[in-house]
Amino acid sequence: MSCEVPSDIPSMFAWAYKKKASTKAATDKPAPAPIPPKPTEAEEYEYITEEEELIEDEESIEEEEVIEDEETVIEEVVHEELGEAEADTARILAPVLYDDETEEETTPDVEEQVALRLAERRRALDAKLARREERRKALEEKLSSNKAVKLGRELLESHNFLSAEQRERQEAIRKRQAESKKRMDEHKKACAKVIGHMQDRIDLQNAYAEKKAQEYAEREAFYQAEKERLKAEKAAKKIEDKQKWELYEQRRNGRATTKQVRRA
Repeated sequence: MSCEVPSDIPSMFAWAYKKKASTKAATDKPAPAPIPPKPTEAEEYEYITEEEELIEDEESIEEEEVIEDEETVIEEVVHEELGEAEADTARILAPVLYDDETEEETTPDVEEQVALRLAERRRALDAKLARREERRKALEEKLSSNKAVKLGRELLESHNFLSAEQRERQEAIRKRQAESKKRMDEHKKACAKVIGHMQDRIDLQNAYAEKKAQEYAEREAFYQAEKERLKAEKAAKKIEDKQKWELYEQRRNGRATTKQVRRA
């Protein structure tokens, strides 16, 4: 492909237009999707750990569901047995069966019905347990093939992930903690008598404080009663004074009218 620029103007414009169109088409192409990076061993170990936790949660949920199913079966059968109408209870407990010889309706025993239902639930539980064991084995194989898991298990089994200096430091820490605990126990044992004596004094002070609090409560109740009594007496005295004053006003007005009558 030639990249030479033409000399005449019309050809130059045509060449520039084609160049611009080709550049735009090249830039408008969608960028290729980025290739996802390969997960590291730590990320793979974290994913496997999360998957194991999910499996354990699912197992616990399945066990709870099975236990609840068994309890529900027994409760249903007992509830049906203790129903109000025996005929309705018999129909609910089991489907109607016919005896070929007598051609009469018969119903199975309650215990037999419970045993059948529990057997069905146990078969379902065994199937779930088998699937769980298969998933556990597959997960164990996947974990055993992981390098990070192998290294971690080797370190935990050998206990060689600490240096000699670190082990000595930890041993010294444990020794100091044991000595400190021993000294504290001896100190508590030596101070037991003093602590008992101080506790007796504290109990005596608490009893005295309770007694004083009771006395203060009784005094407060007495003062409140006296306050209410004085208040009631004051109100009665006020009413009595008002009545006396009204009587005095009546007498004074009566004397005034008498004087006026005499003068007239």
